[in-house]
Formats: sequence, C-alpha cells, structure tokens
Amino acid sequence: MRKELETVKTLLNDFLVLMDNRTTFFLVSNEKVLPKILDWNLTIWRNRWQSFNEKSNDLTHWFELLRTSESAIMKIGRRTIKEDQYFFTVFFLKNFQKHLEVHKKESIKIDAGTRYYVADLFGFLFKLITEFEETDSLDEKEFMWNNIPVGWKITKDNLEDKENLFSKILLHEFLDWAIIRVQMGKDFDPLLNDLSVNLFPEVDPRTWAVILTFCFLVFDPNNRVKSVIEQPWSFGYDFGAMVFAVSEGETIEQKLEAMELQREDLRKTKAQKAYELGILLFPNVFEKKLLAKYVEEAYSLEYPEDSPKERRRVAILTIFNGILANLKG
Repeated sequence: MRKELETVKTLLNDFLVLMDNRTTFFLVSNEKVLPKILDWNLTIWRNRWQSFNEKSNDLTHWFELLRTSESAIMKIGRRTIKEDQYFFTVFFLKNFQKHLEVHKKESIKIDAGTRYYVADLFGFLFKLITEFEETDSLDEKEFMWNNIPVGWKITKDNLEDKENLFSKILLHEFLDWAIIRVQMGKDFDPLLNDLSVNLFPEVDPRTWAVILTFCFLVFDPNNRVKSVIEQPWSFGYDFGAMVFAVSEGETIEQKLEAMELQREDLRKTKAQKAYELGILLFPNVFEKKLLAKYVEEAYSLEYPEDSPKERRRVAILTIFNGILANLKG
C-alpha cells in the first residue's frame, strides 16, 4: 500500500508543477480538471481521517497527499483571481459550490467527535474570497457576491436551520478572521467592511459593526465601554449607490425626502435584525445584568459635543438599549 501511495504522491506533485503549463481557462472550464481534483480531494480526505482513526502507518502519506490536493485547489483559485476574475466567479466558484452541495453531509467519526468535509474545505474558499476582495474591480466584487448562495449568508434564520451547515461554517471562518482585523486598530478596514456588509445581508452595517467591535476589541475589564469608545472603529459603512427616478409632478427634493424616510425605516428594521443576531451569537456579552452595567457606564462618560468619541458613546447607548428591549425575562 505504501508503495502505491508514494506513486500517487509523485504523480500529484508532478501535476501540481506542470499545472503552470496549462491555461487558466483549461483548468477551470474543462470538466475533467477542477471537478476531478475536487473529487480526488474528497477521496484523499476520507482516507486521511480513516487512517487517523485506525492509527495506520500510512497516515503520514495520506496527510501529504491531502496537502498536495489542497495546494492544487488553492493554486487554481489564485490563478483565476490573478488572471481573470470572471473565471473565479463563473467557473471556479460554481464548481466549488456544486462540490460542496453534493457532499455537504460527508463526515467521519473521530475521537473528538464528528469531522465534516465541508468544514475543512470551506476554510480554503473563505481565504480565496478574502483574496478576491482585495482586487480593485467593484463590478467583479458585486458579481461575485451575487453568486454566493443566499443560504450560505449569515442570517438568524440560516443559523437556526439545523440542516444548514454552510452558514454556520462561514460564520466560524468569519469570526476567527474578523477578531484579528478588529484588533489591528485601523481607522478604516475596507476588506473587513466589505465582508461584513456582504456576509450579513439582513443587519444594519453600522449597528452590526459596533456589536462586533464591542465583542472583539481588547478592553479594561473595569471600564469596558470607555475602552471601546476610545479605540478606532474600523468598519460598518454601506457604500451602496442611491438610484432613483422622479415621477411626473414630483420634485427631486420630494423624492429625496421620501427615499430618506424609506431608508430610515429600512435601517431600523435592519438594526432590529442586528440586535437579534447579537443576542443569538454573544449571549454571554449581552446578558441583561451586564448590559445594564454597560449602559450605566456609557451614561457616566463625558466627551466634547460632536466629537468622534461622543458619537461613539451615543451609538453604543442606542444599540445597548435596543438589545435590552429585545432580551426576554
């Protein structure tokens, strides 16, 4: 068995090296290339964890094979992003989605519990999405996000759906990544902003950003609200364009006023969604007694009128009072 695995490993490594001689279009559009590599990856993944369970002497070989197949997947994904972003969304992402959907229940029992194939593979997809987001083409980004399945986005309904693994896995990937970005202390983080806005489509971006910032920033345990207010808040902006048409007999001013009222109603609805999601995900932070303490601390703080810190203090008070109104009991 070991000799056969050595041969397979050599062939896979040769394939990885020779991949540079193939066009990106060939790698992603040919049904016998990327889909086949994904199928190989699944087979290797199964054997890697089966050999782990059996304490097999072949474990190291399967581990190396899995690393090689995963490297091939990442290499193809990165080439599509670098050479033609359209290829990433139309070919690479579509093939990846199809593979994950077909094998979403693939799992194996190990000592620590159950390991899901899609959870392992999703980490690579999330990394590629963040790399794609660092490109400059706004149209390509919008096109890509429109092709991420609605069922994968992070919403309260998706997370509460016991059959929906994708949203839960994507949430886990995002939170592990976002906590580091928040703690970097940037004045503005466009990458974090874009991912937050697009992965959490139902919540108000600013409200949700304040909730995550409060949960993730390093703080003085005796002055948590003050600590968070006095550090940079690096995301929470929706830069969507406003497009409208003026009806006959209607002035532009009237139209803008009506649209502003609609936007405010939508913002309130989305803020409510953010409160509910915050309570669901961070119950230990947004517990009633703690929230009352945070509100009291926020009221006691004083900053110059209309200063950034004062605006943050008011924002925190508004959000914490909103969360308190949604807590049961």
